[in-house]
Amino acid sequence: MLVRRVLYAFALCLIPAGGLAQTHELDRRAVDPLAGTSECARTCFTKTNDTEAFQGSQTDDLCQYKSLYHSVEVCVKHDCNFIEILDFKNRTSRACDWPITDRRQEIRISCLTIGILAMVFFTMRAISKIIGFVPYGHDDSLIIATLPFIIAFNIFCQVLTSKGLGLDIWFVEEDDIRTFLILIFASELSYATALALVKLSILAFFLRIFPDQKFRTIVRWTTIFILVMCPLYLALILAQRRPLDLFWNGWKNKNPQGVILSGNLIGITHGAWNVALDIWMMILPMTQLLKIGIKLKKKIGVIAMFGVGLFLTIVSSVRIPSLIVFSTSRNITGTKHSSLYANFC
Repeated sequence: MLVRRVLYAFALCLIPAGGLAQTHELDRRAVDPLAGTSECARTCFTKTNDTEAFQGSQTDDLCQYKSLYHSVEVCVKHDCNFIEILDFKNRTSRACDWPITDRRQEIRISCLTIGILAMVFFTMRAISKIIGFVPYGHDDSLIIATLPFIIAFNIFCQVLTSKGLGLDIWFVEEDDIRTFLILIFASELSYATALALVKLSILAFFLRIFPDQKFRTIVRWTTIFILVMCPLYLALILAQRRPLDLFWNGWKNKNPQGVILSGNLIGITHGAWNVALDIWMMILPMTQLLKIGIKLKKKIGVIAMFGVGLFLTIVSSVRIPSLIVFSTSRNITGTKHSSLYANFC
């Protein structure tokens, strides 16, 4: 008798638990991914539902059938404005409980690590000059001029992650997107300037250690080329939109307005000629290393500069495909991180 009562009580306990589980399952199935979305998005679902392939589909089927979701998404991207597109992506992703890509912490750590390494190398170079191990030259002055841009890039990176870098744009607040684009614009100007200063520093180092007049003439012409190209690209960056604030205020426009020059074309061509220039600057010192009479200390310095040049070439090569991906995506916060890595390096 006692055993029967215990089993009966246990069964009574299971009834509400089972009921709750069933209710939870029904609630989960009752979630409408389009709840709260724009009329445009719901109209797209209706249009898709009217097709033979998806006739009779319910809104909660969007979470289960990728083909249905993709068809509705294509319609939304074509028929709706940009804010409605972001709202659709945000609400459906959350309602369907799809995993969120969030690389913000990874980016913060990477940028901080690169920034610390840059400061360590700068400090080591400064100490070698102070103790007189290596004489001070114009190349050192140019590296000092680069230091503010290194610090600025580290600050940009940390602030950009707080404004959505590494997170899909449909999870980023509108005000944060605007701030993000302002910082991206500033980082483009900083990157072009810092890269030119680093290259000029390497060329100044070549002039300091190599006496060959023909070689020095070639280096000077290369220096002039950089001094012309850097201001030119800075001017092109500043002239790409009119008025300029459309760069960060015009992101809501599905069809960009005020476009004077293609920012993507500017970035890709800038990366391409920098790769060519890096290769050229690696070839230059190799012609001098073959000559007899170059001291071992100078050879070590040239090999070190060769390593820097090789690193810059790799970084510039990585930056070009990342810019191409970025140019074809409206998910600017989610796809910009690889380009920023290359810029920061």
